[in-house]
Amino acid sequence: MPPWRPQRSPGSLSLTPMSASPLATWPRSFGLPNGQAPTAIIFHGAVHEIIDPSRLSRDLKFASIPVVIHHYGKVREQEYVASKQHFYLALGLKKIQEDPANSKAYFDLGIQYQELGRHAEACTCFERTFEMTKTPVALLYGAISEKRLRNYDSASKLLKRALKLGLDTFEVHLELGNVYLAQDELLSAGAEYSVCLKINPESPIAAFNQGLVQRRMGDARAAENLYERALQIDPTFRQAAVELAMLRAADKRYPEAIDLLKPVVERHPELRDARLALATTYIQANNPDEALKVLAASSNMDAVALCLLGVAHFQKENLDEAQRLLEAALRQDRSLKDARVNLARIYERKGDHARAQRYMQSVTLTK
Repeated sequence: MPPWRPQRSPGSLSLTPMSASPLATWPRSFGLPNGQAPTAIIFHGAVHEIIDPSRLSRDLKFASIPVVIHHYGKVREQEYVASKQHFYLALGLKKIQEDPANSKAYFDLGIQYQELGRHAEACTCFERTFEMTKTPVALLYGAISEKRLRNYDSASKLLKRALKLGLDTFEVHLELGNVYLAQDELLSAGAEYSVCLKINPESPIAAFNQGLVQRRMGDARAAENLYERALQIDPTFRQAAVELAMLRAADKRYPEAIDLLKPVVERHPELRDARLALATTYIQANNPDEALKVLAASSNMDAVALCLLGVAHFQKENLDEAQRLLEAALRQDRSLKDARVNLARIYERKGDHARAQRYMQSVTLTK
């Protein structure tokens, strides 16, 4: 049986606001044609593929196959996802215990740790994989975990080493750009995202990340064009829709911003940032009734949501309710300047000038 060699799957990306985790695949047939294993093969340990039922003896069922089949099936509910992740983790630990020289087992275990957010342990696994195989993809995965740990210098060194070893891929340049962006090295980040767009001009995440760079450099028009490009490639890219909406709201193009945000909130009602952005835009457009509808559907009334509710009621001249909500927001988060400013205005409207002045002074003191 040939040794394990990871193979990159082009275009297989898990999108996040500023990152994409490459997915590695491995030979399913160990070099055999058509992905089929001969019946004489005996599997030791875990196998990651469901066996073709047509290749099974009629006397056998999946539940009674005398080998371990490592395939959990797709699950969606969070409880089942967590159960699946911990099952894979336990299986990975067992595989290493049974075969400490199995480099693929270390790589798989690193991915399980990574998915569980246990990045220090993931780094150890990917480092061990690289020691055993000298395969640069292990450096890429290690860099992703180092980045999550905010060890940006370590992540950068691993990615540059992967490039020197020949892994000159979209994913490496993307993650290097993300590291530079996290370090506020905007020119370097932009250069890496430009490479990504040369490699794959149809990548929505590369266009989006380049837009983030342009926005932070103060070029709102270039950022807007890049966000639009990302959405043209992938109309469901919600982070691009939210960022583009914020630019248009800042330019007082409120109807356009609302048209971008409403579908995101409708498709993903659990997204706090999109919901709050939509409520904020309605308030900016002087439409408090719609803002209140959006906020009423929120399951988490945190300080920011309470503050927006207070401002919406203030716009409707419900001064007592606005005061109650803004004071509740401040009890949760004393740093909310918008709550203080609006409370000062409410007290001014009510004739309590001394208290209004104290709130305005507190805004100055918390700058």
